[in-house]
Amino acid sequence: MSRRNVFLLLSISLWVILACNLPLSATPVSSAVAMTAAAQTLTALPLQSTLLAATPLSPPLTPLVVSETPSFTPIVSPTSSAVLLTVSAATNCRTGPDTVYDRLSVLDVGQTAEAVGRYSPSNYWIIRNPAGNGTCWLWGEYVTVVAGDPHNLPEMTPPPSPTPAAGGIVGYFYHDNNRNGIMDAGDTPYPGFPVYLSLVEAGPLVQETSTDASGYYAFNVTAGQYWLSHAGGPPICPADDIQITVSAGQTVHQDFGVLPCSPMEAGCSCSSTPFTPLAVTSVRAYVPSEPWQGTCPHTFRVWATITLSGDGSGTLRYRWHRSDGFIGPEHTLAVSAGTYTVEGEWKVTGDGSYRIQIEILEPTAITSNWSGSHVVDCR
Repeated sequence: MSRRNVFLLLSISLWVILACNLPLSATPVSSAVAMTAAAQTLTALPLQSTLLAATPLSPPLTPLVVSETPSFTPIVSPTSSAVLLTVSAATNCRTGPDTVYDRLSVLDVGQTAEAVGRYSPSNYWIIRNPAGNGTCWLWGEYVTVVAGDPHNLPEMTPPPSPTPAAGGIVGYFYHDNNRNGIMDAGDTPYPGFPVYLSLVEAGPLVQETSTDASGYYAFNVTAGQYWLSHAGGPPICPADDIQITVSAGQTVHQDFGVLPCSPMEAGCSCSSTPFTPLAVTSVRAYVPSEPWQGTCPHTFRVWATITLSGDGSGTLRYRWHRSDGFIGPEHTLAVSAGTYTVEGEWKVTGDGSYRIQIEILEPTAITSNWSGSHVVDCR
């Protein structure tokens, strides 16, 4: 081994020995200090143990108490004071209390609406518009109050009336003698006949009038749909009420023919085929041609033949005239087209040459020529 290697080995060994003999602390601790620290440590241990025993590791568990299910008590809202309406027939709701006002909506059967006011003079209710915002005016003919007190509703003032374009419904009532439903030659006016106008939309009676001396009637109306009707009585053509639609500014003409027959008469109706009224076409009166002698007073038979033509049936009304100026009472007979013989008796108290004639009063005014003579010689 070389001297260099021996020196290196000795140096390493020396460093190991020195490292094992180094002190643990650079500052020496006195025995008094060490004893004091030990005493403090021993004193603190029981206190720490006590604290650990007194402080629980976690809060105690609270036992779960199951309560009974609470019963439900409903809360009843107070009854509303709103006035609710319904209708028995669909009714228009307008911007004001008349048909001249625009229609906003319709309140249908079974539908309800809240009323906010009234207009008693025309029987209108002001309701909340069923079809939108705001209010509208509802005619009260078909209204029923289903909730609330309507007496507390305020009376409302109508808005200004609109000025619509004027229109009209005009026409004639006439005696339709040939029953063809057309006012033509031979037909005569029917004055004083009542005529009525009402709204198709179940509104109130709009107007009423009567025909003048020429049978003419007239209504001034605004645009809308109307029922034109007439009073009962004689049969009329057309017989039923007429529904008429009038546009703004339009005048509609409608005539009515009064038929010359009884409502109970078969075939009493108008037709496009011309109807020929019943008429007397010939009449002739007769007395016995043989003279008579004997005790007076004397009664003798008189008779006449009457021929009628035309359609339907009617009444023959007539009376006898005697040449000495005596006029007998009226007689009637139900007739139709054909030839009839009517008879009578005359009583005379003195001598004379007697003739007769028959006067037809209905259906045609006509008088026969004088008959031949019946000579009476009283003894």
